[in-house]
Amino acid sequence: MINYRIQNRFIISLSFMIAIILQIIPLPIRTCIFYPSWVLLTFIYWTSVFPYLFNLRIIFILGIFIDLIIGTTLGVHALAFIVISYFLIVLKLHLFLKLAIWYQILIIMLLSLFVKIIIFLLNFLVIHISFQSEIFWNAIVDGIIWPVISFLIKKNC
Repeated sequence: MINYRIQNRFIISLSFMIAIILQIIPLPIRTCIFYPSWVLLTFIYWTSVFPYLFNLRIIFILGIFIDLIIGTTLGVHALAFIVISYFLIVLKLHLFLKLAIWYQILIIMLLSLFVKIIIFLLNFLVIHISFQSEIFWNAIVDGIIWPVISFLIKKNC
């Protein structure tokens, strides 16, 4: 039983490291619109599989780490990840992995859009940025890439 837990934590940590590396790969400005949120998708997957594994401290540290790496306002991703984990746990959205892939894609698009709107609103309040329509494209790309991420993580578990 202990070896199984250690193996799960290793796989979860490895998948987050890969997601963080993919998240920080520099891209040309034109293609940034179509770049998925790797860490968010990995976080949603693992929170759906193990809803009570991530406590608020781990989620907060992950969000702060993403803010530091990406260079956004400190705490924005942390708050967005905490809100999403709340919705995943309280609304029992972890059961969505048992739904058809089309429903999963739709839920991922909505969750991703919700996170992007939270991040935009917090950045708007702090640094007064203007609205960019690319958050809609990011949510669509996150939904499209979800089956690939879900399959790859399931395959390696």
